[in-house]
Amino acid sequence: MKLRMLKLLTSMKFVVCFLVVLPLALSAPLIVEEDDLDKRFLWGKIQLPSIHDLGKKLLEMLGSDTTEAACEAACPAALNALVPGAGLIGGSLCSPACHWVQTQIG
Repeated sequence: MKLRMLKLLTSMKFVVCFLVVLPLALSAPLIVEEDDLDKRFLWGKIQLPSIHDLGKKLLEMLGSDTTEAACEAACPAALNALVPGAGLIGGSLCSPACHWVQTQIG
């Protein structure tokens, strides 16, 4: 009796999940247009700067202290100067940009 109830509950869970997921899947558009994609995000597209642009901004901000540690510390501020809010999401650009800065200095 308990085994039969367990199988029934399992199949009912599957049916409920199927009935919830099916309308969600069918309501999604098949072709995503550019305007629809922008509406899905709060701020639209975020264009991160190139490593070259970030490196030039870092060279401006660093002045005479061009060590790797100073570059890594100044990188989030430079990202925020180029694109407001990018310091939070663009941290992966800091290491290559600081490497570019080190090659430019010498």
